[in-house]
Parts: sequence; structure tokens; C-alpha cells
Amino acid sequence: MPAADTPARGVRDADLVTALLLLAGLAFLVAGGEAIVRGASVLARAIGLSPLVVGLTVVSFATSAPELAVTVQASQAGSPGLAVGNVVGSNIANILLVIGVAGLIVPLTVRRPLVRRDIPVMIAMAVLFWTLSLGGGLSRLDGLAFVTVLLCSNLIGAAKAAQVTLPIIGPVTFGAGVLFFPISYIFGDILTEVYGYAKARRVIWAGFAAMAFAAFMAWVVVQLPPAPGWPHQGAYEVAFGNAWRIVLASLTAYFCGEFVNSFVLAKMKLITEGRHLWARTIGSTVLGEGVDSVLFYPLAFWNSGIIPNELIPQLMVSQWIAKTLVEVAFTPITYKVIGFLKRAEREDWYDRDTDFTPFRL
Repeated sequence: MPAADTPARGVRDADLVTALLLLAGLAFLVAGGEAIVRGASVLARAIGLSPLVVGLTVVSFATSAPELAVTVQASQAGSPGLAVGNVVGSNIANILLVIGVAGLIVPLTVRRPLVRRDIPVMIAMAVLFWTLSLGGGLSRLDGLAFVTVLLCSNLIGAAKAAQVTLPIIGPVTFGAGVLFFPISYIFGDILTEVYGYAKARRVIWAGFAAMAFAAFMAWVVVQLPPAPGWPHQGAYEVAFGNAWRIVLASLTAYFCGEFVNSFVLAKMKLITEGRHLWARTIGSTVLGEGVDSVLFYPLAFWNSGIIPNELIPQLMVSQWIAKTLVEVAFTPITYKVIGFLKRAEREDWYDRDTDFTPFRL
């Protein structure tokens, strides 16, 4: 009889240890929350920031750290339902439970900047999450789209015309973004080659939404009245005041160029029966980047005062050539990445029956 009780006693002991660990975790969580609030208040007073700004940055990231740890561990343990449910449930609890209980204890004041700027951003992120979830899951590329939106909310670069002097050729003027923007076309090539046009279409739309979000945030930040002691409103308007036009041009050029790139690559794959990958990646980039360059610079900068009109044709041509050369230079790396993904994912999609319309997810 005592031997028979051993398994049951072991289960009870394990349950007791689990309960004690849960209570200890809750106690540390409460103590940590108290420390975060006190520390954030001291930080706000020390550097002259409003408590709202500190709450949106330091406190929000700190309180999200446990959710991040749980979500990552659940993903690694093969429990995607727990990972996604943790994020969705936490946000529902934050809005309904946390704000509700706090409002019952002490009435809350909601300031206008929060209503005009941060709540719409929160809604936009929820819509983006819902959009990406329509496909039945979130891939690494979808995760990359989320991180990109976070980076765009903190880093919005102004346009710049750069000039370098090359041997024999002489001075060459180009858009500074040409150094990094071609990477998006390389990603598009890899995505279309391995997973097909339909998957690439979803990622293109996710990037489209991220750029729209960046434009919206730039507009809101510029429109907010500056504090009396902040003298840089003029410089800020120069850097971001024209962002609506730049991003509108970017959205148009990105939409057309990326879809041309993916469409041409998918069709060339069928025509070549999967051979001559270099011809597909370079050929699709020549056409896609050509469309992008022809659309972007005139729409973004013609008569804008940022870039002289006489420089725009030169920038268009130099950008098109430079981006194509970047694609050529990255061809060996593109080959290795595509080969690795095809082996790891056991996927090599041919768009034989694909609906190539860009206007669907």
C-alpha cells in the first residue's frame, strides 16, 4: 500500500512545487512592476520627459519582456498556439482588465497626443497582425515585417543625393538609398523562387502596409505643436514634412516594381523549367528596378525643392544601373541562400496554376 501511494504522493509534491513557484513568480512580478514604475518616474524627472513618453518606451518594453520570453520559449517548444495566444490574450487583458481595474481605482486622463498618434498605431498593428494571420500562420518573413515596422517607427530617414568620384568615369550622383534598397529585390527573388508568387505577394503587401504606417507616423509627428523650448521644428519639417509625397511615390514604385520583379521571375522559371537561375534573378531585377526608378524619383522629388530637377534624370539612370549591379554582385550569395532554403524547406514552387493578380492576399 505505501508503495502504491508513492506515485500519487509524487504527483502531489510536484503540484505543490508548481503552485509555490507560481506564487513566487507572481510576488516577484509585483515587486518588479513596482520597481519599474518608481524607476520610470525618476527617469522621467531626471531627463525632462513626460511620464507618457516614458510609459510608451521604457515601461512598455520592460513589461513586454516577460511576454517576449514566454512567446519565444513556446515557439521553440513547438507550441505556436500558446505563443500567439499569449500575445493576443495579453493585449486583450491590457486593454480590458488592466485599464479597467486602474480606472475603477483612480480615474484615468487620456491626453490628446495619445488619441491622435499612439492609439491609431496600436490599431494599425492589430490590423497588420490580423492580415498576416489570414494565411494560417506567421513565417519568419512575416516576423521580419513586424520588426521592420518597429524600426520604421523609430528611424525615418530623409532623402539624400550622394556623389562619389570614380576612376575614369568621374563624379557620379546617386540616391543614397541605392546602397540598401536593392536588398529588398534580392529578398523578393529568393521568396518567389523558393515559395512562389503567392507567398511573395503577401510579403509585398506587408511591406506596403509598413511604408504606409511610416508615412502616417511622420505626418502625425510633424503636425504636433512643438514645445515652447524646442527650437528644431523647422529642421524637423524639412526632414519629414515632405514624407507624405516621398512615401506616396515609394508606395507606388514599390508596388509596381516588386510585383513586376516577382511576376517576371515566376514566369521565367516556367519558361526555363527551373534552369538558369542567374538569368531569372538579374532579368527580373532589370525590369523591376527599371519600373521602380522611373516612377519613384519624378513622383517624389520633381519641383519639391529637396533635389534639383536637373539631377532627377541622372539619379533615375544611375539608381537603375547601380541596383542592377548590386543584384549581379549578390548573385553567388543568392544562389547559396536559395539552395539552402530549398533543401531545408523541401520547397521549390512552380507557379503553373497561380492567379497573378496583385490585388489579393
